[in-house]
Amino acid sequence: MATNTTQPPERHHKRSFTGFAPEKLEEEIATWPRGTREIWEKYSRPEGRDIESIQKSIVHHTTTTLARTPYNMDNFGAYQATAHSTYG
Repeated sequence: MATNTTQPPERHHKRSFTGFAPEKLEEEIATWPRGTREIWEKYSRPEGRDIESIQKSIVHHTTTTLARTPYNMDNFGAYQATAHSTYG
C-alpha cells in the first residue's frame, strides 16, 4: 500500500493576531482623535440583566441585527435575537 508523501498546498493567507499587543496599545490609542476613547468608554457599557432590558434588547436585535419584524418572526429568529441579547 502506497503512502501519500505529497505536501499540502501552500495557503494563500498567513494567520496573524488581530489587535495590538499590550505594550503597543497605549501608543496606538495616542494616535486616535481627541475624545474618541471617552466616546467608546461612554457607550460601551454593558446592557442590563433585568427582564425589561433583555426584552428591549431582543426587540432591538430583531429589528436591526436580524432585519425582521414581529410579522416575520419564527422560532429560529427568536432564538437568534435572544442569543444576541444575553451573555455570560
